[in-house]
Amino acid sequence: MTQLSEKARKAALPVESRVADKENPPANGAAKPSGASKPALKKQRYLRRQKDPFTIVQQIKLWPSKNGILHGVRSVKLKSGMIAAETHCGRTMQLRNSRNSRLARHLRNKFYDRPCKKCRIPSWKIDKFSETTFV
Repeated sequence: MTQLSEKARKAALPVESRVADKENPPANGAAKPSGASKPALKKQRYLRRQKDPFTIVQQIKLWPSKNGILHGVRSVKLKSGMIAAETHCGRTMQLRNSRNSRLARHLRNKFYDRPCKKCRIPSWKIDKFSETTFV
């Protein structure tokens, strides 16, 4: 009697036995089934808490307005202690480049009501911003 290969043996088994094999992998270090995969882990991002708002806005390209709308930033310029940011929806905003300013607090604490519809911020960018930790 000839010995069957591993693939041929599994093909000859009924479906219930194949499912049991996938649930209970062999303990001898044999290859794992190809269907099993680990869930993707989300990478935790860290930013310094006491950076000036200009560098934070330059990195994350998001801007919370006074009304609670989160805008996507196209360009950021520093002009003598003031930040001038142009958004994707065409607005230009200016604020003080102070670590204690409203902008800095809202970025650190992630205060915003909704994203701007005209800026069309992608959902992955909002998720990335919400997962960012300021230390």
